[in-house]
Amino acid sequence: MKLYTEDQIKELLEIQRGNCRAAVLNETMDIMVAEYALNAPLPFEDQFEQNYGIDVEQLLKEDIADKSLQENFDHFKRNKESAKIKYNECVPVLNSIISKIVNLKELIVSLSMEGLSTKEVVKEVVKLDSEFTKLSEEASKYRSEMDSQDVLIKNYIDWTERKMFMHWSYLRLLMATNEPWLEWKQKYDKYIM
Repeated sequence: MKLYTEDQIKELLEIQRGNCRAAVLNETMDIMVAEYALNAPLPFEDQFEQNYGIDVEQLLKEDIADKSLQENFDHFKRNKESAKIKYNECVPVLNSIISKIVNLKELIVSLSMEGLSTKEVVKEVVKLDSEFTKLSEEASKYRSEMDSQDVLIKNYIDWTERKMFMHWSYLRLLMATNEPWLEWKQKYDKYIM
């Protein structure tokens, strides 16, 4: 389907009027009647734009209506929040293990200085160190997940801003808006497209 601008439609209607005038003049041979055909009103008069005009904001409306990118963006935010909660659960446990290991190492030094056996304490330090390593790897995995989700979120925000700028640019060019970029953009800040 070919789309026409308002000016193109008006030009086509003017051509059609001229054709009508010629046809009427040819049939009736009456110049007065032919002039009426030439001066016939536009169809739909006041509703011309509704029936013939192009909605220059259609592409913007379609981008806003397409919720797939918004759903992806929301999914990234949920994933980040979930990873953040799990990471924040790991951190106090890791700090507690570190504190226990430090205390046990001090105990080992004290026991060694007294000449007492450190075998059981060393076993406990090794066990805690193993727990720390395992939990630290898990926390790193959550941290990585948060970072990767942050990159995706940042990219979606950046892509949306670029897309909005393109919409604003052509709307400004078509004189559908005369608002400055920063003011126009505020109306659409809540959308991801």
